[in-house]
Amino acid sequence: MSKQPPRPTNDRDELVHQDDKIIGKAFRGSAIVLVLVVVLVVGVFIYLKRPKEKGPVIKTAISAPVVPDKPKAELPQVKFTDITRTSGITFVHN
Repeated sequence: MSKQPPRPTNDRDELVHQDDKIIGKAFRGSAIVLVLVVVLVVGVFIYLKRPKEKGPVIKTAISAPVVPDKPKAELPQVKFTDITRTSGITFVHN
């Protein structure tokens, strides 16, 4: 059997594995922060939309308005005079 020469080590392969660990750790951290922000926003939304406590019910008695007795005003008599012919209007509108 012939011995094969040792393969040259590729340092880049080792760094890729470490990069994956770093990226995975950063992704998990980002995902946790995102979940916490969503939970906080939903909690604030629910808190602001909760039903408000109503105060005591105050009932006020009401009554119909009273009209004061006033003497009825007399309508003035108006007299109209037809001045159409004297002003020069001679057409008939249909």
